[in-house]
Amino acid sequence: GDVRACSPTGNDGAFTFTLPWGRYRVHIRDDALTAIGCDPSLDADIILTPAHPNVRRMLSVIAATASISGTVRDRLGGTVDGAVIRPQSLGGWSGLVALGLCAAALSDHSGRFTLAVPPGVFALHARADGYGAGVTGDVAPGQDVDIVLVPEGTIFGLVVDAASGEGIAGATVRAVRRATAGQPPIASATESD
Repeated sequence: GDVRACSPTGNDGAFTFTLPWGRYRVHIRDDALTAIGCDPSLDADIILTPAHPNVRRMLSVIAATASISGTVRDRLGGTVDGAVIRPQSLGGWSGLVALGLCAAALSDHSGRFTLAVPPGVFALHARADGYGAGVTGDVAPGQDVDIVLVPEGTIFGLVVDAASGEGIAGATVRAVRRATAGQPPIASATESD
């Protein structure tokens, strides 16, 4: 499962996590929701491995004087735990890139979240394992919003020789969404047994 950890900063702003090998993202959020921040690089994932056991990151902080709250639900009205909610677009604020990569909230067991933001207008993007992405229209701080996620589906099957009925090992099967035909496949799988 997910490994979540918190570390207070020292007087010099330094922090340290000792974590098992894996892929992580770090971000800043104070309890009063007055500042948010993260590593605003385009590749914000930190991968700890035996070959790279120590990684140093500099985190940038921006003022977040407002918040947007809401609930992440599935299409039947149930709540979604563990969804990551981020601002997708902004109006009237020049920190779009930094905020879009840094600001994030995680929905709790009841689907609730609070996202710290600076003043402005935002579209929210939510994603959770097993669901397609959900996006809101424009939302302003102080609003309470519902974001609906639709479960993802699974296509499965067997590739066989038409004459013998035997399974074909090593075939590559592609799924192409009709609305994006002509584009690269959105998923592919290879079965080899």
